[in-house]
Amino acid sequence: MPTQVRCPTWWIEGLAKITMFSKDGVGAAERVLTLPPGLTAVRPTDLWPALGPDRYSALVESLPVGAAPPVPLVVERTAYIPGTPAGTTFLATPVP
Repeated sequence: MPTQVRCPTWWIEGLAKITMFSKDGVGAAERVLTLPPGLTAVRPTDLWPALGPDRYSALVESLPVGAAPPVPLVVERTAYIPGTPAGTTFLATPVP
């Protein structure tokens, strides 16, 4: 089930720091990704195979690129039902 990160300013690249937390709230893994303009789908188990099948939370933070300010991001969680076109998408909750 990928987490999708959208950069609404389609022509600007961005940087995002993704921190995965285990269900007990412990930081399990962290990575900084370069986001091309548009939609980037991130599969946490592809980035961190050691995470394994469990429940995790993700904190996605936009980072500045050089002297430019952080780009605005839209983060959503998408889940698909295997073998069908059916699925769900949920927008993430912004953290102030």
